[in-house]
Amino acid sequence: MLDVIELKELFDIERQTEKYQSVFTKENPLVTVVVSTFNRGRILSDYSLPAILNQTYQNLEIIIGGDRCTDDTEERMKKITDSRVTFFNLIDRPEYPTYPGQRWLMAGTYNYNKCLQMATGDFIAHCDDDDLFSLDKIEKLVKFAQQEKAELIHHPFSYSHGLPVNNSDCVRCGLITTSALFYHSFFKNVEANPDCYKIGLPGDFYRCNVIVNLGANVKRFPEILTNMKTPLGF
Repeated sequence: MLDVIELKELFDIERQTEKYQSVFTKENPLVTVVVSTFNRGRILSDYSLPAILNQTYQNLEIIIGGDRCTDDTEERMKKITDSRVTFFNLIDRPEYPTYPGQRWLMAGTYNYNKCLQMATGDFIAHCDDDDLFSLDKIEKLVKFAQQEKAELIHHPFSYSHGLPVNNSDCVRCGLITTSALFYHSFFKNVEANPDCYKIGLPGDFYRCNVIVNLGANVKRFPEILTNMKTPLGF
């Protein structure tokens, strides 16, 4: 894992290259959608994944990382015939903290990082295994990223259980979520930190905060493009 100083040096160099800048002018850039999952095989296959596969923007690479799943996730993923989908299931990983709050802060770190290592897209998006993308999400964000030369985009998101919409007014803990982020592929170099729970921060915010501090051009897209959590009774 590169430290922040190393990342900053690398970012300042890469940002000036033609390859880095080409994603903002490339026609039909490849978008990697990272999905981290744990024992939600039915929800993933019947709810979240179809909304990714049926995007109006079709040039996608979908990497689904199982966090040592023990349910039928693997069997369900074997039935997916779409060539854009790659699935793996971790066999070994370190144990997570036993305290639920700490576990929530950093669970999924290891398969998340492996997904990033495998990603080959020009841009990267994330979808939790119980979240739902609007069908035009990727199309809108690709266009917006290229228009604004945005290196990190965050956007509002809604909930299925009657909670108010999170307007994602700024990059602040509690106002962003992984499934409402979209960014330049360079930032796959910013790995999720498995020790983030030790300082009381959720992994998605910790990682996003590093990207911001590197000096990324951050933009807010104003529309709700993700619905958090499956409907009751699904």
